Amino acid sequence: MFKHGLFTLALLMVCWGFTDAQASGPSNSIKALIAEEKTTVEVYFASEHVPAALKPGAKVDLMRVNGKTATPNGKVSYATSTVAPEIEAVAFDVVKEPKTPEQAVKVGLKVTKEQAARIEKIKSQLITQRETNADGSITTVKKPVTFRLELTKQEK
Repeated sequence: MFKHGLFTLALLMVCWGFTDAQASGPSNSIKALIAEEKTTVEVYFASEHVPAALKPGAKVDLMRVNGKTATPNGKVSYATSTVAPEIEAVAFDVVKEPKTPEQAVKVGLKVTKEQAARIEKIKSQLITQRETNADGSITTVKKPVTFRLELTKQEK
């Protein structure tokens, strides 16, 4: 009776070790490959929203501009929220005759498929944006989402 119980215990331990090795082996590597699948998304920016030091291959944070404030002395600040952190800028091109000032620079960004879907969804939205002008008046406008690129902390 003791031998039978010992055999069962040994068999259980072997099976348990096999499932642990299997769980940490192929399935984790498949998850890593899926996480690394990247696609390129093109996003348009106003020239003031693209860092001057931007180069292909640089790591950037894609931000959504929620508001803009201009002081009487001309200093401008933006209220932003992060859309996609630490992504790669793969290419950028200055548009010669943009339709609007927000379409002056086209940047190609390498992102995951999940991030690409989120960015495309945000690009298609119209938002109501409040802007404080230099004279103190507030303007409310409805327009497509404005994006901003900022170099990640490591790149600065």
